[in-house]
Amino acid sequence: MNNKIAILKILENPKKGCEKPLSDQRGSPVSRQTAIAAGYKIYAASSGLSSSAKRPLALVISLLFVLPTFPSFAKGQEAIAGRIVAWRSGKVSTQVPGLIKELRVRVGDKVKKGDIIARFDTSQLALDEALEKGALAAARAKVNIAIAQRNLQQNILIRQKRLKRTKVFLISRYDAAVLNVAIAKAGVSAARAEVATKQASLKRKQLDIALSTVKAPYSGIVKKLLTQKGAFVIPEDPHLIELVDTNSLEIEVDIPVRYIHFMKHGEKVSFRLDGQSYAARLRAVLPTVNLRSQTRAVRFTPLDISSLKLHAVGQNTDVIIPKSHK
Repeated sequence: MNNKIAILKILENPKKGCEKPLSDQRGSPVSRQTAIAAGYKIYAASSGLSSSAKRPLALVISLLFVLPTFPSFAKGQEAIAGRIVAWRSGKVSTQVPGLIKELRVRVGDKVKKGDIIARFDTSQLALDEALEKGALAAARAKVNIAIAQRNLQQNILIRQKRLKRTKVFLISRYDAAVLNVAIAKAGVSAARAEVATKQASLKRKQLDIALSTVKAPYSGIVKKLLTQKGAFVIPEDPHLIELVDTNSLEIEVDIPVRYIHFMKHGEKVSFRLDGQSYAARLRAVLPTVNLRSQTRAVRFTPLDISSLKLHAVGQNTDVIIPKSHK
């Protein structure tokens, strides 16, 4: 890229001030805010005071900008520096604490959705599972006992009902039989509830064993390892790796708020990478303003995702955006 150095002179006077605008190598005007928003640093080159006057009438400051050679674009448009971002990236974590027995990926590895990233030691979980299976079997046996007791009490109640028209019938024995049947039925319900609890506890242990094998939630490239084989992962820090989905790349541009009302959802723009021009569409205007630069982040989706696959997240690009109505 051919660059040009432009000099901005600011004359500060108690009565009057002026600013000479910047321009690129073709002489087209470029605003100072655009240069700053594009990420070009400002350097104070020199300063001095008028020596012929007893009091300073003017302070001359030379500011140097390194401005890019912007591609040719129509009137009413402006090139603004943007960057490649991924809308799907983040830390892959485990849901269960434990000792990492195997870590299958390295930085830079490509993984597909469902690929195994790590395995945890499940020896303790296997023992817990065996205990839960035993507890479940015991609970089921209690259900059988409770059912037998209920059947016994129901038979006793039936015999008491048959004695109602005889001289040996006692109302106290009948009432006791009715109460014992109710208690026996409640015992069956309690035993069955205990079985349900033990089944849920067993499923929880089995789920923990299944979750001890961590799989990639989506396809992407491993950006960073956050742990190593042999480390013990705790709930407070469950992260294993950082993963970037290279199929979710798009462009983010910080656009001055005065141009936002010219941007329309789905509007087609062009951007440049390595000297090549590509097309993209506006996907979203984020609802926050950078108070310092007075810009809003805007996301553009490339029409051809392959145009970004050979490039990296964070790489700069020039995006041609409208600054007036068509």
